[in-house]
Amino acid sequence: MEWQIKNKPSEDGCVWSHLNENDLRRMQEISTNRKTQEALGAIVRWLIDAGDRGCLVDYPRLLPSDDTTSNATHAIPEKGRRGEKALERTKKVKERNWQPFPDEFVSQLIWRALWMQENLGRPLLDCWRGLREIADVHATRGRSSGHPSVIAERDAFIASFDWRDADGTAIQELPFMIHQRLDAGHGLSSSWPPRDTKSLNVAVGVLQVLNLSTVAFCTGARSSELGDATDKSLEALRDERFSARTFKLVEEETGKLRDWPLHPRAVQALNLQSQLSIICRPADETHLWCTVSRGGSKLLNLTEPMVATVENLGLTELAGEDRAHVHRWRHTVAKLVALSVVGAPQVLLDLFGHRDLEMTLRYMLSDPEVAQDAMKVAKEASYALAIEAIEETVNNNTGGPAATPLKQGLEKLRMERGEEKYGVETIREAADILTFNGRHWELVRPGILCTKTLGQFGPCTQGHGEPDPGSCRTGCDHRLELERSKKHAEEAMLCLLAERAGAEAEGLDMLVANLDGQILAHLKRWPDIRNRIIAANDLARQLWEVSLAEAA
Repeated sequence: MEWQIKNKPSEDGCVWSHLNENDLRRMQEISTNRKTQEALGAIVRWLIDAGDRGCLVDYPRLLPSDDTTSNATHAIPEKGRRGEKALERTKKVKERNWQPFPDEFVSQLIWRALWMQENLGRPLLDCWRGLREIADVHATRGRSSGHPSVIAERDAFIASFDWRDADGTAIQELPFMIHQRLDAGHGLSSSWPPRDTKSLNVAVGVLQVLNLSTVAFCTGARSSELGDATDKSLEALRDERFSARTFKLVEEETGKLRDWPLHPRAVQALNLQSQLSIICRPADETHLWCTVSRGGSKLLNLTEPMVATVENLGLTELAGEDRAHVHRWRHTVAKLVALSVVGAPQVLLDLFGHRDLEMTLRYMLSDPEVAQDAMKVAKEASYALAIEAIEETVNNNTGGPAATPLKQGLEKLRMERGEEKYGVETIREAADILTFNGRHWELVRPGILCTKTLGQFGPCTQGHGEPDPGSCRTGCDHRLELERSKKHAEEAMLCLLAERAGAEAEGLDMLVANLDGQILAHLKRWPDIRNRIIAANDLARQLWEVSLAEAA
């Protein structure tokens, strides 16, 4: 621009549009520095490109040169590419697949969290509050926390503090190791109390991350949702729920408020965290997760404190190959629910706030070994349920069409073994025989088992194939109901009777007929419940009497 104003100013105030090829060449030749020349050439190319796309009005148009003998067609020739290595296509970076935390890691970390929250949390925060008050008093005298007299007074306060657990017993040693000051430097130790303020600050930071981990383990919430927590999030604790804003999969720019159910231990962790945040954050702030040693500002990155805490507890190797990223709690919850909860996909869909099951299944299957684990759990659960069902059948507490034949078969087995009463070995032997060593007997729904095997006929498959629990019928000869299903059966009948009365009042004849069939199916399940229902409800009694008349 300086050259243009001095050597070839424009009449309309433009900087570039009136310059020709020779002008651009002269501007480039002013500097002997090759990098400066290349930079000017790049600027000219960018301006021309912007002008061609309609973004600029004032840009170099490479007007004809004043020198008619010039054969140049471009002010700045393009750099030659001869001899250069051909560019390679960029390979697509593989999407990160976070793995769930190993079971041993989860067990060890959550155990430490529960112990600290129950026994050490409150005295630790009381001591920490006292240390901060000491520092504040000395600050009014112009002494920083690094002053020798401040250090000595705070160390003495830690040593003289009355450390007691939930039972009132003096805490002289922790049941696990934590990073703190030792005779020679710093390292892992179970001794208590710590020797200096720095070690106690480490313990406070560990407590905060253990509180965070407890909430993440109980909710499966995203890191951004956990980080959004404020004092307002704790208002729902009386109902054992946690609330925060979610920003993913919502259209609102400011996020959308949602909540999660909480285990009582998570409620305890949040109450403790509330006290921690009040101690260290500024008085006008409400955020829940704080930087422990940096003025209590909002903790924006939850993963780095998590990684540091895992290291300070000596659990880095147990965390596996991946870093102890907070997002791994979400995958851990998905794995555990997938292996232990009936209807896991729908449960996780609601818990995670997903829009479709594909997203949920991606979490459930993020661990490549989850399928093998699921088969192992299913086999063990099937065997455990079979033992429970056999024990209840022996005591005449099971229902369903399969209960009577099972009872007769068990009596025959007991007599063949020459036993006066059923023993543990008899029940286990029966479970092995009936389930083919745990390969059969499937859970239809909580409290209801399908005892059908491959060679038996069943209405669910209309043949002798593998049973289909999703098509189970209440009248199937292979249906066995445990005592725990009684309450569900009674509740279901009462709901259906109320719904049926409403449908009849509205004249919905087809719905009434459908509900009659469902009510009748439930009435056949448990005789004692049926007798109680028909004695108290005229409609149920009428349906049952009609069914008996039709059967006769």
